[in-house]
Amino acid sequence: MADRRWRLAAFFVCLAVLSACGVPGRSSTAGAPEMPSVATPSPTPSPTTSPTTTPAASPSHLPGSVVRMSVNGVDHPVTSEVRDAGDGPVTIVLTFPFAVDPQSVERWGLPRSATKTWVDDRTLRLVFPNTETSLGFKIAQTQSASGDAIIDYFVVSVTFPATRVVSVFTVANLLTGGNVPQPSSSWRVRSADGITLSPDAKRVLIYDGLGPASGQVPTFIDLDTRKGTALAQPPAGDG
Repeated sequence: MADRRWRLAAFFVCLAVLSACGVPGRSSTAGAPEMPSVATPSPTPSPTTSPTTTPAASPSHLPGSVVRMSVNGVDHPVTSEVRDAGDGPVTIVLTFPFAVDPQSVERWGLPRSATKTWVDDRTLRLVFPNTETSLGFKIAQTQSASGDAIIDYFVVSVTFPATRVVSVFTVANLLTGGNVPQPSSSWRVRSADGITLSPDAKRVLIYDGLGPASGQVPTFIDLDTRKGTALAQPPAGDG
């Protein structure tokens, strides 16, 4: 009887040891619930960095003296006053140091009587008729075609000292109100005093007569040829 009890006790001890050590060939974690796998988040791509835009450089500012000017073929500094452009129509040529945006020049109101021609992208030719007695205009903010340069300001000043414009109108012109001087029938005459037109409208006589005597010799001027013929005067002793 005692031997049987001892055997039962030994059997239960072996079962306990086997339970504690686990069955060979089986993992000690067998039967444990599997943990769900957690997906590793992929790294968020960094936003593409746009290239830095270099700000446009400010245009360079130049003085008006960089503009070249010729009046009837004679060069003059654009900053000077031209006091005598000669007889007949006047041609002024402006040459810029760079290709110009034409609108930046023409928007300032060039004289309407001038015929404007862009010879090239740097050169502007202005032709003025005989009906103009004083040529002057101002140009500000002349811009280059590329926008990288600006000529701040310059003035063109051409005057005709002691000159007057003689314009001839027909009766038909006057009856229809067409009394605007036309270049084809207008002449600029060098006189600031008395002036008389001949009946045939071919010559004018200039003389002292409207103001204090200036010593001007009475002279006939042929309008077509611009040639003058001084008249003989009586001696001062004759009064």
